[in-house]
This record gives sequence, C-alpha cells and structure tokens, in this order.
Amino acid sequence: MLQKTNAVSVRTIGIDTGKNTFHLIGLDQQGTIVLREKLARGRLGKRLANASPCLVRIEAGNGDALCCPRAARARS
Repeated sequence: MLQKTNAVSVRTIGIDTGKNTFHLIGLDQQGTIVLREKLARGRLGKRLANASPCLVRIEAGNGDALCCPRAARARS
C-alpha cells in the first residue's frame, strides 16, 4: 500500500533501488515512518526536486551509479 503525507514532516528519505522502480521511505524527526511511495525510475528526480530539504540515503547497489547523477542534476 502506498501512503503519502505532507513533505514538511519528512526529515530523512531512504531510497531502496530496484531495476525499474524505487521505494521511498520517509521518516520524521522521531524516526516514525511518515511516507511510503513507489516510483518509476524516471520519476525519482522530479519527486526529489519537489521534496522539502532533507537527508536522502540511497541503498548501495549496482544500479546506483546510474541513478544518482540524474537525481543530482534534477535538483540543480
């Protein structure tokens, strides 16, 4: 089940990378999960560009070298 909430309360976003999709998990200041979202790979940059400033942690895996530069460019 996908749940979305007000991005203002998200302090940390964890990204679980997959071949075609990403799973975002957002935590508030107390470490409570306040966001669960599944995104197509091509939508990650736009989603992060629209998020409030927060810490973003990405799972280390084979596909990360491809997605990280794109996500960084989307924010600039």
